[in-house]
Amino acid sequence: GAVALVVLTLVDFLRAEPIDQHLPLRQQLDEYLRFLESLERPDQRFYRQYLLSSGEGWGESSPYFDGEILLALVKAARYLQHEDLRALILRAADASYAAHAREAIEQRRDDEDTKGYFQWACMAFVELYAAQWPDTQRYAQRAIDLAHWMIDVHRTLDRPFNTGYAYEGIVSAFCL
Repeated sequence: GAVALVVLTLVDFLRAEPIDQHLPLRQQLDEYLRFLESLERPDQRFYRQYLLSSGEGWGESSPYFDGEILLALVKAARYLQHEDLRALILRAADASYAAHAREAIEQRRDDEDTKGYFQWACMAFVELYAAQWPDTQRYAQRAIDLAHWMIDVHRTLDRPFNTGYAYEGIVSAFCL
């Protein structure tokens, strides 16, 4: 998850500054992206842990990390010409949605995995839709469905504690 957040930071910085002036940062970004790619599990989600000695991913996936990594990959592909990531992105988007959101949305069931996945997935799906790549129209509806789930099932407005996690995703879906 931390590496995905670093990638998001680098992508936003490199979008704002001329890339040719920041070749070392671009190279660092490319290394981080290769690392995130290496974390893909056989089920097209991402390992949430890796061995420090080798960088090899292991263990379970995480709704948070699946969403964070997905958003990082989408933004790198969309804004910094990493089209080579598209196949991985589409596999991961479909697999992580199926694992962390589809059932909770269909059954209108409040779910901790869906809550953790929500904001990152919403932002990633909006980016996917806005990229206008082939076969990405469905992601707009997924972002909207997730936002409705957050409001109507998770009932964000009725919660007395910090609900800031919900608004990045809701606002992203609202833009559709």
